[in-house]
Amino acid sequence: MKKLLLLLLLTSCAQKNVLKEINLTYVKTPLNVPAMVNVKRGFTTRAFADQKIAVKYLTAFNGSQQIAALASGEVDIVPTMGDTSAIVGLANKADIKIIGIFGRSPKAFMIVSKDPTIKTIADLKGKKIGGPKGSVLHQLLLAALQSQNLKIDDVDFISLGVQEGLTGVLSGDLDAALLVGPATMAAQKQGAQVITTGEGFVDGKTVMVARTDFLSKYPNVVKDFIKAHQQSVDFITSNPEETLQLVSEETSLSIPQIQKMLPNYDFSPMITQTDIDNLNKTQDFLFEQGLIENKIDLKQAIHIL
Repeated sequence: MKKLLLLLLLTSCAQKNVLKEINLTYVKTPLNVPAMVNVKRGFTTRAFADQKIAVKYLTAFNGSQQIAALASGEVDIVPTMGDTSAIVGLANKADIKIIGIFGRSPKAFMIVSKDPTIKTIADLKGKKIGGPKGSVLHQLLLAALQSQNLKIDDVDFISLGVQEGLTGVLSGDLDAALLVGPATMAAQKQGAQVITTGEGFVDGKTVMVARTDFLSKYPNVVKDFIKAHQQSVDFITSNPEETLQLVSEETSLSIPQIQKMLPNYDFSPMITQTDIDNLNKTQDFLFEQGLIENKIDLKQAIHIL
């Protein structure tokens, strides 16, 4: 009788621990090519089909919404999140782990202007500049100004979203804007010039993030997800023409536009010491700007499977 009760108990626990659905976010912008390839080619979906685990994608998430969705359990894994958002979440005690790098794209982040008198970073002094506060673009602006012995107080910085910044710089309401991805192409197409990219200033990192309890409960599931993501990265290299067509259909960008932008991105998922060093630099930036109150040991927040 005792053996039967124990068997029933173990069976019940095992059933409770059976995963039936995995919830992921799907964000295309600024140019999240592996995410698009994964969704459209179904690498993750196929990876879990044999295990009878349904894959559900949730869209239109910004960084803070992604952190909230992870905290509530609505989302299990975020394949691509800005490193600033991840660090802010970790500093605010979000129970999450960084499980890989999604991308690095310093050249995709830019300061642009239509003002013909603004040709260099030094020319930004006293100018009205719009961009998202607390983001990689904000970090780029500060680092660029510092390279010319300037501070944020030496410019009129206005916190705006990327699309608002694009509209502002094209209309002349802003002297310069902080842009990334397709917005940079749109600005240049309408006469804006690039004052600087993020090269040498920021590494433009996005990371893959998982809920700690989900990772603890289902480490093999997370490992399978990372394998499927790697398949997506490999597909980009092996099938360049099909990738360009797929991304064009997903974004409405032309193939020549994508060809011009894609070399700016490094999608290798392996976390290197350089990545960790740059994450620490980002944390320093957030702390110095008062966007986080305490620093954390980022090595403890990284889980390599």
